[in-house]
Amino acid sequence: MRIESKMSLGVQRPPEDVTKNEGVMEKAKEKIASFVEFKQLKLREYFGKIDEGQLQSLLELELEQVKKDIPVIPGVFDPKKALENLRTLPRDQKQKALADFKSKLVRQRQALAVCRNFLKRKIEINNDVDRSDLIDWIDKFSKEYGFTPEQIDLGGKIVEKYYDVRQEIKRLRAQYENDWELARKILGQDLKPGIDIKVEVGPMSIDIFCDGPIVEKFSSKAYPTISNKTGGFASIALCGDKRIPYTVIRTDIKNLSIKTHEHQHVENILFIKGFDGTPDMTSLDLWREYKNEVDPNLRKELLESYLKSERNDALKRVKDEFIAMKKEGAPNNRYDIWFRQDSSSYDYLSDVREKGNGVLFKNYSEKILVEEYKKIIERGMQAFDQLVKIGKCSTDEAIALLTDKPFTQWPKTVRRLLEEI
Repeated sequence: MRIESKMSLGVQRPPEDVTKNEGVMEKAKEKIASFVEFKQLKLREYFGKIDEGQLQSLLELELEQVKKDIPVIPGVFDPKKALENLRTLPRDQKQKALADFKSKLVRQRQALAVCRNFLKRKIEINNDVDRSDLIDWIDKFSKEYGFTPEQIDLGGKIVEKYYDVRQEIKRLRAQYENDWELARKILGQDLKPGIDIKVEVGPMSIDIFCDGPIVEKFSSKAYPTISNKTGGFASIALCGDKRIPYTVIRTDIKNLSIKTHEHQHVENILFIKGFDGTPDMTSLDLWREYKNEVDPNLRKELLESYLKSERNDALKRVKDEFIAMKKEGAPNNRYDIWFRQDSSSYDYLSDVREKGNGVLFKNYSEKILVEEYKKIIERGMQAFDQLVKIGKCSTDEAIALLTDKPFTQWPKTVRRLLEEI
């Protein structure tokens, strides 16, 4: 006997079901359209084809996703005051308050990092972007993640510091139109005439391009312990009473990542160190609090927060190096360099692992800085490969989609992207 469907029998779906399905379909279409727009804008940004309006749209899209990935913090969260308050709580209330403190501390630090990244990207598109545009983004993050008045004020000062440096760099360029004369002003009297030098004005630095022997000569003066085979270096020149960031990059090594790498050092000087110096709980603060704390439970939480903070800093370096290696097409057997506990230049956590002693420190260090650290890196690398293989993305496309995300978020980001592709 043939069983006929309801549709074949002329039975129609209730109007509310049709309306519900139409709503689901509409949301699905909106989600797909949003993803397509996001991917197109990310690729335009990566390849330097994005304008200010498009970047603004991209950052607005990203902020909405950030709020999903990093739950917002209602009200103002002052980590130091919150920690002081923790110490006054009775034992039966302290455990729950500790968990809330840890969660908000991590979320606010993540938000500060994302905010800094947004400001950097605005500046990269337009080196002379309007101050109010940057301040607006600080305000947006502040409202969502409970920045303190001191954090907001310091964020504004960092923006002003950028403009001060930017104006001084432009003034020097106008004063010394000849590349060699400007390079000599920056590097000093030892720069001999007749040397082939090119100078560019970067967003936050004066960039000097020259052959290897010149780079080696001046790198040994700026950093006596640096390798003579360096591809370049970043430093600060004192011009009158002004401190001017500059980079020196060798032209006899064809590696596009050298310039990016040295600009990262400049960014560290101007932006990252400034933001990391905001009145939240810095790694140094957490270490000091841990060393001085007598409550055993709070001591454990402070040590865990400190080690994870240091691990996050190391993971930023791993991510940058991993991306550079992917761009260069490095073989797979090179990607274990971060797991060797050999105090090499890629062993980013060697000093931290040796910083403390005692059973508590050794156990937490092994768990957080060795075991979890390795798993995070492995999962991040696997997620990247999945995006390339399953998502049918090129290496450049995968980098464009992941480069602004912390390494810890790569697996989750790739899962979401693969669902929407």
